[in-house]
Amino acid sequence: NVNMGDQQEQAPRNTHRTLAQPVIGPVTSCIRLPDQARNYELKMIHYNQLPAFHGLPSEDPLNFIREFYNVLNTFPLNGLNEDQLKMRCFPETLKDRAKAWFMTLAPASLTTWTEVYTKFIGRYYSHQKTQELRSQIVSFAQLPSEPLHEAWERFKDLQRQCPHHNLSPGLLMNCFYDSLNQNLQYMVDTAAGGDIGAKTAEEMYEIFETMSANSSQKSSRGKRTVVNEASPRQDMMAHQIVELTEQMRLMNARTMQPAQTMAVDTCGACGAQGHRSEVCPSTFDQDFGEQYADVNALQGYQNRQPNDPGAMQHDLPKKERDPGDFVLKIALGNGKEASGMLDLGAGINLMPFSIFQRLGLGDLRPTRMCLQLADRSIRYPKGVVEDVLVRVGKLIVSVDFVVLDVGDVHENGKDHTILLGRPFMATTNTLIDVKNGTLNMTVLGESVSISVREATSGPSANYVEECAFIDASDPFVEEIA
Repeated sequence: NVNMGDQQEQAPRNTHRTLAQPVIGPVTSCIRLPDQARNYELKMIHYNQLPAFHGLPSEDPLNFIREFYNVLNTFPLNGLNEDQLKMRCFPETLKDRAKAWFMTLAPASLTTWTEVYTKFIGRYYSHQKTQELRSQIVSFAQLPSEPLHEAWERFKDLQRQCPHHNLSPGLLMNCFYDSLNQNLQYMVDTAAGGDIGAKTAEEMYEIFETMSANSSQKSSRGKRTVVNEASPRQDMMAHQIVELTEQMRLMNARTMQPAQTMAVDTCGACGAQGHRSEVCPSTFDQDFGEQYADVNALQGYQNRQPNDPGAMQHDLPKKERDPGDFVLKIALGNGKEASGMLDLGAGINLMPFSIFQRLGLGDLRPTRMCLQLADRSIRYPKGVVEDVLVRVGKLIVSVDFVVLDVGDVHENGKDHTILLGRPFMATTNTLIDVKNGTLNMTVLGESVSISVREATSGPSANYVEECAFIDASDPFVEEIA
């Protein structure tokens, strides 16, 4: 038997410090799910397909719900009904302000999807918005020079934004008819057989649909193709071409004339005999070259030679070979080493899932990110691991990695390489000298220099001071865009 003293000793003591600590109950969500719904597994592909609602004034809650329904139609039920699936997935779509509002609702207070939907719409679709949209529908007016099909689509879009307008179909058709200009009203009356008032709301709707389709077809056929007209500069160039042709004809004619025993003209420009200064070939060649260059530029450089011999008169730099990939030996987490390749074309730091498992870096944070590879395929990462300590030489920085499953090893037996993108290079202030195959990193005044050529000469005992060369045919490097 346990006496009263023992019971008092076993009871928890409510001290001043414990009373000041927050206590969270076992149920925090406002949605009470049945057991089969709680056991429904949402995979990463499901998270990536779900739409997101942030609670911003610019977001349309009705369009969000429609998109939410369309996405759920592609999910397997796995023993759930439609409402249970909606209740299971809906909390995963709320972000930022909407998520904060959702967490303020009483725990386990919503047991049906109707209750969840009513709470959501009541919060983000106000009565004032309903009144404004209903007023816009009743007072709808065609804009100046607006075609019939554009006005009809705009009128239907207002109804989609406010499906609970409570206006009868007949009143809606009359509102749209009254908004049209006189010419369109006459065309509608003609299509209705002379009197639109004798038609039902359904018949008026079909007339507007037919006329809208015809208006759209006429509008697309009526668009003119704009032809590029010659600019004044092009006209001037064409005139110069004619003048140059005439000057060349005159020069050829003077060249073919027989020698005369008459007085010979002396050129004041070049000192030669046989021509005057105004027709000196030296000045003509210079002017002709300038005008020819302008004409050639106007015609898209059609007469340009691919290998200009004139360019060989200048000094050209020596062509260099590929210095190789910039691959570093780095230490991650608790000092485990790995290879990391620098890539300016990557906007993220990427870690293969096999390396993540081997290093044991903790839990992954789920992400909605998707990656498009070079073959246009879409891959979904396992998640994001944040604040991983990466050591290069004597430098230590904190890096976030996107973790992607790319298999255990390559077909050639090599392990995958960690991809260090622009975020890492910006953090380490990396300066790359491609010609000399070296790079320099600086963090908080500390710098480290690495040579690719030294790293490719052989393995080094000090793995943090060297970098290793990898084959350029590495499939992991090639497929990440």
